[in-house]
Formats: sequence, C-alpha cells, structure tokens
Amino acid sequence: MMPGFYGAVSWERPLSPDIIHRLKRLAVPAGQPCLLNSSTDGLFMGFAPRPSAGKKGEGAEIPGYSVLFNGSLYNHKELLILLPEEDRVPAAEDAAWLITRLFQKFNHHCFTRLNGDFSMALRDIHQRTFYLLNGKLHPRKIYYSQHKGCLFFSEDMETIIKISGLLPPLHLPVLPKYFAYGFVPSPNTLLEGVHRLASGTFLCFEQNITGLRAYWDIQFQEQEAPPRKQEAWHGQNVFQSLCQSTKRRLSAGSRVGLFLSGGLDSSSLAAVLKHISPETRVQTFTAVFDEKSFNEASRAGLVASFFQTQHHEILFTPQKALAFLKNWIEKVDDPFSDDDIICGGVLSPVAENLVDDVFLGDGPDELFMGYPSFLAHRITEIYARVPELFRKYFEAAIRFLPVSYRYCAFDARFKQFLGGVGYPPALRDAAWWGPFPPPYQNPLYPEDMRARLCLDGAEVYQEVLESQQHAHARTFVNQVLTAYIKILSERWLMKLNAVGQGTRLQFKMPYLDDDFIACVNSIPWPYKLKPKFILRQGMRPYLPQRIIRGKKRPFFVPLALWIKNDFKGLIRDILTAENIREAGLNHQAALQMCDEHFAGTTNNAKQIWNLLILIAWHQRMKRMGRGQNF
Repeated sequence: MMPGFYGAVSWERPLSPDIIHRLKRLAVPAGQPCLLNSSTDGLFMGFAPRPSAGKKGEGAEIPGYSVLFNGSLYNHKELLILLPEEDRVPAAEDAAWLITRLFQKFNHHCFTRLNGDFSMALRDIHQRTFYLLNGKLHPRKIYYSQHKGCLFFSEDMETIIKISGLLPPLHLPVLPKYFAYGFVPSPNTLLEGVHRLASGTFLCFEQNITGLRAYWDIQFQEQEAPPRKQEAWHGQNVFQSLCQSTKRRLSAGSRVGLFLSGGLDSSSLAAVLKHISPETRVQTFTAVFDEKSFNEASRAGLVASFFQTQHHEILFTPQKALAFLKNWIEKVDDPFSDDDIICGGVLSPVAENLVDDVFLGDGPDELFMGYPSFLAHRITEIYARVPELFRKYFEAAIRFLPVSYRYCAFDARFKQFLGGVGYPPALRDAAWWGPFPPPYQNPLYPEDMRARLCLDGAEVYQEVLESQQHAHARTFVNQVLTAYIKILSERWLMKLNAVGQGTRLQFKMPYLDDDFIACVNSIPWPYKLKPKFILRQGMRPYLPQRIIRGKKRPFFVPLALWIKNDFKGLIRDILTAENIREAGLNHQAALQMCDEHFAGTTNNAKQIWNLLILIAWHQRMKRMGRGQNF
C-alpha cells in the first residue's frame, strides 16, 4: 500500500538523516515531488498517491507558507471571490494555492469556509505553526504521532510506522470500544500513541506542542411546533438542496456511476442526477445474491429502467466474497468490521472499468432518523414494563428457536435488541450499533486483563455521551441525531477507504454536503419522528411510487451463511488459539463462538466477523514489526 499524503515536522531541530531517508524512500517509487526544508525548520511533506487516490494532490509554496492539499474542494468558485482580483486567476485551478492565499487573509478562520472531501497540511513559518486538517463530515483519514519533538502524519497508519521507524504496542484500553462500535472512534486508534484526526477538528503543532481545536460542529434550528402543512415546503427545499450538493460533485468529462440498492436513498440520487444532468448517461451497479431474501435487484431494476440508466447487476457468490476478504485482510490498516465493505469491495473493481466517479447514498438514515433502532426505543420501553420473570422465560424460549440465516432473521434481530435493553435512552442506540455491547465482552478477556479494563457503558460509549451533552440542540431527538451523525460518519469514512483500495474511483457523497446538512437540520424535529418523512415528501414527484411507499430494508449481506460455510476455512486459519492469545484475548471464549456458529446452534456472525478483522490486523502488524509487508 502506498501512502497518499504524508510527512514529518520538527520545529526545534532538523529532521534526522534516518527520518529523511525513510521519507524519501516513500516518495521515490511514486515519482512524486515533495516539499523539503530540513536545514532550517525540519519540514518534509510529500505525496505518493495510492491507486485508490484518484486525482493526485496539489502543493503550493509562497514565501512563508507551504500547503499540501489532497482531495476535492466543492465550493472552490465561491471562495475565489474572497480574494483580490489579481489572485483569482492562479487560484482558479489550484486548490492549494487558493487555500494558501485564504490563510494569508483569514488565518485559521478560513478553515470553516472549506466545503469538500480533502486532507490538508499547512505550514506557517512566520508563526512557526503547522496545521493538519480534513473535511467536516466527509473527511479523508489523517493519522498522526509525536515522538521526541517530531510530528509524523499520513493518510494511513502503515506509513506512520514506516517513517517513524517505530511499531507502537496494542492500545489495550480502547479494545472495549472496538468491540462495542466495530471500530475505534477518533482520536484514538488501536496503536498506542497513534491518533486519527476527528471530523470538524484541526491539529495545531507549535513549539513542539500538539493541540486539537474544533473549527466546525453540527447546528440545529429548532422549532418546537412546526407550522401546519409545511411538509411539502420542507420536502421541496430538501430536494433543491440535494440537487445543488450533487451538482457540485459532478466533474466535467467524468464518467458517472451510482451504487444502486433500490432503496429510497440511492434511488433519490438517481432521480437527482437525471434531473440536473439529463444528458449524462449514468451507470448503475447493483449487488445480486444467490440467497433470494437478501436481493433488492427488482427494486433497483425498476429505478434503473425508470431513469434509463445503463444498469449492471453483479452476482455476488460466496467465492467472490471470499476472494475479496482474503485480499482485504492482508491490507487492513485500521480495523473496521462493517460487513457492508464486502459489497462495495466487489462492486468497485467492476465499476472502475466503466466510470470515474461513483455516487453513494450514505447519510439519510442518520440525518432523517431512518434506522429501525429509532423506532425500537418505544418497543424497549414497553418490553421493560413486562415482569422480569416473564421476560426471563421468553428469552429462554427464544434460544430454542432454530437458527435462521435469512434476511433480518428474527433470532438475530432479537439478540441484537436485547443488547440495548437495560441501557438508558442516551446509550441504547450505541448498544445496538456494534457487535459486543460491554456486558457481552466479559468472556473475551482473561481474568487479569478484565481487571485492568473499564467495561462500564458510560466509559465505553463516552463519545456518544459527549456528542449528546455538547450538542447544539435542546431537544433529545436532535441530541441523539448529533451523536449518530458524528460517530457514524466515521463508519462512512472507514468504509470508503476499505472499498476504494486498489481502484482509482472517486466516491461522491452528496448527502454529507455542508449546505445539505444545514438544510436538513433546519427541519422541525417533530417531522423527524416519522422515518425519512420529509425526504419522501421531497422525492415524491420524481420517483416511482413503489420506491416512495416501500418499507425500509437495511442493507445486509448473507454474512451468517458465508461464515458458516464458505469462510469457515479462512476463519479457522486466522482465529487460532495462539493468534487470539497473542492479542491478549481469551481464546476459549472466541473459539466457542465459532464452534457454536459452525454447528448452527447460534448466530454469532457479527461477533466472529469483528474478531476476525481484529486478529487479522494484529497478525499483520506483527509481520510489519519483523520487516515484512513493507
């Protein structure tokens, strides 16, 4: 894996010859220029785009300032008018140069004006200050680590290890977060001392001191009682804002694709693309499964026919999924256990041969309260009022039901539901997200390790509580939405990096546009209590009624069936007693989960998948420490 955006900074002394050598060695294979000034102020910044990076990054230097910019700036034209006339021509096609001039004029306050999908490094030699920054809710990953007065940064953790020459130990205190969320939320990672920059935050490095500052946050315009009969107005406003957001992401001359599930979210993007650019021949890609209960091909085909897209149905066989998995786990950089990556990972190489840009429909479930868990709160309150003895017998009876591997099987969904029962409303959603709510984690840890870890729900889900407590919202609905948007935006980020590995595709996510989010957050909260009600209102004139009226179908792959059959050999190879013990976990409990699933007595698919990704990553880190995989 080649790094995209990387470097090292030291204000007190020049970078050492060893560090310079390691940095240059990364740049040479990709043939990319770098900005280097090690003799005076210890700076090295460079590009070596990965195959998945698509458009290469930009660099700019003017006296006193250096900028590296990697990605897309969607409000480039709007920002140009903030510059003097003489600066607009050179800045018109060069985002790095534009940002350099904006920084000269507004200092770090210019960061709030940037709307895009990017990562950026900026050096201000006058103030002896260095900044790292990514986009707001659609950021690229930026990792950083500080050692002996030197700051290392990159778009992947592997490069941090390469340029620092250090392999940090496993960061044990955050393991409960990985099991609870399916990933480790920013700013932590599973490597001790290596951090991931959170969205809406920039890093400031001055006088060898690293500080984090928020430059953006989610805002709500709350109305307790919405004006009557304003649904249509809000719906049309949402549609127009989505059109603007999508239009910003259309690149002249690029071939356009869309991952189409047939649900409301991706179908709405198909409608918007047709509306704003009727002449564009959109290519749509849909996953088709042998397991019929998981298929959405008929609804996707209806939408593709309605908008006359060039439609591609990609048959997902267990063999294709296994081939992707074997390839991906050898490249896992930052563990992430959402099984949706299998679908994107198989679709992406097919799409790469036909398109340049792929539009994705991620976002509305969080913005418009589309997840089933929002409705499950009411069921939970009712269930909690049932006498404990009846609940105990009912839950015991459920365990005797035969295990089903069909789409949204009752036994798997009820097991997930129980994971959130007993938590207060503020934490209930978080307990439903991931594979291992804190009480379910106890068997994973040896007794001595269990005593050193904190498995209290408030501690494990600290990020959720902080997001709600510091939300710019008075109502509980919008406080919960703040946590959903902030925490789950990292899932989108992780998924994009995983599915894009090895391709040159540019992924576009119009629902995460700054202005679109502001538009949605201005909708009165009572309208949000009906899942995606306003989005349906806005799209009603533009979509087939079957899509508008269709029930929410969360996207799942037949993971439980694949793990039981086709993935079994690979799982046995990776989840060995020795490998599990080396990660500090209880191998007996982990292997028992696997045996129960393979025997068909319990559906432990989410838990086994989560463990598989972690152990595969841990083994890769070990090989890296011995000089392999470099």
